[in-house]
Amino acid sequence: MNPVWSNIFRKKAEEDSLAYLLGTIPIFSELKDRELRFLETLMHIRHYSPGEIVFEEGDPGSGMYIIRSGRVLIFNRDALGQESEQAILGIGDFFGETTLTAPANRTAAAKTLENTELSGRPT
Repeated sequence: MNPVWSNIFRKKAEEDSLAYLLGTIPIFSELKDRELRFLETLMHIRHYSPGEIVFEEGDPGSGMYIIRSGRVLIFNRDALGQESEQAILGIGDFFGETTLTAPANRTAAAKTLENTELSGRPT
């Protein structure tokens, strides 16, 4: 890419930060920059390969996840093991948040559809 164009289209460093991403998510959007930076220090980043299971239906809930890159399929399995799609999530979407308020087992499974980077805070 021509250096002139790369300077125009390049993201600012703060836009690459997890704190910036957190600020774009509705449940964190009212937090101040300082609070977002603190929350960022509590988060873990993990890379997943395509088709990798994040969690299974029935697993104990262990925190929420925010998609930094890639896509995640949320699904259920029937008695024969056939998958039933509930949602496909992308960059900036989050899932697993229902277990943050009270301990519960997962009501669906989640797996990656492509190389995916997730940020989360396991409980």
